[in-house]
Amino acid sequence: MESGTDRTSIVGHRLPEWFRVRSPREILHRLANGDPLLLRARAGSFLERHAYLLEGDALFLRTIAVIAHAGPRCRTAADADAWIEARMHEAVQELLQEPVRYPSEGGVYEHIGRPLGLDPCAMRRVAARFNRLAEADRQAFFGLVIRGQRMEALAAQLGESAPELGRRARYVLDLFLDPAATLTRPECVREL
Repeated sequence: MESGTDRTSIVGHRLPEWFRVRSPREILHRLANGDPLLLRARAGSFLERHAYLLEGDALFLRTIAVIAHAGPRCRTAADADAWIEARMHEAVQELLQEPVRYPSEGGVYEHIGRPLGLDPCAMRRVAARFNRLAEADRQAFFGLVIRGQRMEALAAQLGESAPELGRRARYVLDLFLDPAATLTRPECVREL
């Protein structure tokens, strides 16, 4: 495993070189064992920054797969952080295309769903719809409901009027309250 100094330099000027000398399988192994690009922490930050309701571990695992596949084609170190961010966007899009599966216990869907009266599967279905909304709508809901920010402060931060922000958040809240979104467990696809 690389030291902290080596990790920083990998994300800097050595990223294309680090990928070029490895096969996708080798890259996958290195990323999964030691996390030299700090992708686990980046995944959590990415989800928060872009207001997605996804499991952090799922994004981490999908991101290392996407990076392992794309890594050998990485040719420039001009902005390694932006390159990694773009791969995370790809990983999110892939996760959004997957069928809804019954989530594991104790995850984000249970944590958010139980207080809303939704079982984890129903919450996963609602989250799948939520994650497909425009980011501005997700940010309004995330800021006001999940983060508990004050309306005026969030409106100033996002550069929107308070009434528009409230309208966005209410639109998303209706998604969570829609009875059609509260499916029962048998309607979910179970993983074996």
